[in-house]
Amino acid sequence: MQKFKIVTASIAAALLTACATQQYYSSAIESWQGMDQAQLFKTWGLPDRQMTMPDNHKVYVYTSRVVERTPASVVPGTTDVYQSGGQTYVTSTKSTYIPGTSHVTHCTTWFEVNQTGTIVAVSAKGDGCVANESFAKKYAAQGFD
Repeated sequence: MQKFKIVTASIAAALLTACATQQYYSSAIESWQGMDQAQLFKTWGLPDRQMTMPDNHKVYVYTSRVVERTPASVVPGTTDVYQSGGQTYVTSTKSTYIPGTSHVTHCTTWFEVNQTGTIVAVSAKGDGCVANESFAKKYAAQGFD
């Protein structure tokens, strides 16, 4: 779980610095089909939870939650003084308060593993299941293009 939380931070950084897409994330996780679960754990860390299917396959679940915050801000008011026709005029605008906002994204990723430890299916769901090319190369199985 700890390693995937770091992965989550990497996704957030990727959103700010590069083109993050669902396709990169999908390509990264799909590259694990046919790979060994031990290698998955070395790359992704231990899962957040696991389940056993009726056919004795294991499903390893990784979850992430990213909160992006925009701080509150104030646009200062202005005061203008000007002269026209021998008269002095003063105009003012009030300061404007813009409240901060938060946006939460989630991603749940499942890896299904058979009795021999081979990953046989993968899937992901959530608005936070995005990655850039750098993430995809780092968290994909070996051989990712």
